[in-house]
Amino acid sequence: MTRKILFAAALLAALPVSPAAAQLVSVEPFGTYGFYGSLPETSARLEGGWGFGARATLRFAPRLAAFGTAQRSAPELLGRLPFGESVSGDKITVDHWSAGLEYSRFRGDAGPGALPLALSAGVGQVRYEDGPTDLAASLGAAAGARLGPNFALRYGITDYVSRYDGEGLVNQLFVRVGGELSF
Repeated sequence: MTRKILFAAALLAALPVSPAAAQLVSVEPFGTYGFYGSLPETSARLEGGWGFGARATLRFAPRLAAFGTAQRSAPELLGRLPFGESVSGDKITVDHWSAGLEYSRFRGDAGPGALPLALSAGVGQVRYEDGPTDLAASLGAAAGARLGPNFALRYGITDYVSRYDGEGLVNQLFVRVGGELSF
């Protein structure tokens, strides 16, 4: 397994970086809306909620980049959680973060100023206020429109899949819109 990881890392490092490629580093503060749902093995349900976050991307090849994302939201709790003092009607803080790889490619019918379609996959965590912290996988897709040489409107969707407190699977979906600043 270690040999496969080292081989993949060497292959990625050997990919050429084109001088005409997009800027190397981008930062995107964003607003998000999350769709949560029920938590396994509890009577609790988290309603949809607004949040905020930031994403940083480091491009190391024309179509490949490493990313890191962190976000916080406060959905309304319906029911009762087995931890903390939260009861139905309270808002609880839920943090998500992930890091991984992003692959981007221009669409054939993209108009002038369009950003490439970006597909991402990563691993991270979901943390519930006064509750468990769970390992999560993230899958996402994003697109956008360039508004200036170093600024773009970026919109996307990210799905975080985790095992709530080691019990059943939780699927939390987020839609985001942000401003991307590239260097």
